[in-house]
Amino acid sequence: MADKITSAVVVTLRDHYGNPVTVRRVTGPNSFIAYIYQCPLNVDWDGAARAYGVDRPGFPLQTNLHPIETGLGNAKGSDVTWSGVFSANRADALAILASDPAFGPTKEDRMKRIDQFLDERFKDAKGFSPVVQILKDSPAPGYYVSQCPALVDDSKKPWDQKRYADASKVPYGALSDGLARFVNLFDFGLVIRNRTGRNIGFYFGDAAGKGSDKVG
Repeated sequence: MADKITSAVVVTLRDHYGNPVTVRRVTGPNSFIAYIYQCPLNVDWDGAARAYGVDRPGFPLQTNLHPIETGLGNAKGSDVTWSGVFSANRADALAILASDPAFGPTKEDRMKRIDQFLDERFKDAKGFSPVVQILKDSPAPGYYVSQCPALVDDSKKPWDQKRYADASKVPYGALSDGLARFVNLFDFGLVIRNRTGRNIGFYFGDAAGKGSDKVG
């Protein structure tokens, strides 16, 4: 029977709207294993250079921004702290500026950039605020540093947008706790649009909210 493709239901999860989604385990020759399900997709922009940003009077970089995400709600996790953007308190932000020469030639010059670097209008439950892309080679100056587990250059610092996979260019999914019972972070998958047959490969490069049983 090793050359036969078989499938079996392993779990029922939910789609973005709360509807049930049947997940099937498919096995076949050469130890082939896949998990398949059908659901609508919900786009998650975490990691995209222009995912989040809010205009700030008096700060030229943060003027006439057009973020992909409307508002900042999707940038916070279930515990109401920043997850989709890199954040810091003022002391930590000052320490970053003091230690990273990429922000300027002298420590004195770098420390003067604190109010450009940290947008303290939006503090989370821990008093952390979003960090702004102000490096000279930032892909989207003025937007917040949008972070995600999917990295393209782990030699870059966590406050450097170039560290993260840009979700507007790199296809990856968010792995829920429910699906993580069978699939691992960074596993590969294939999305197929039933109506047209169009398809694209992706990998699980992010995690959904704690306790989530959603797919897609």
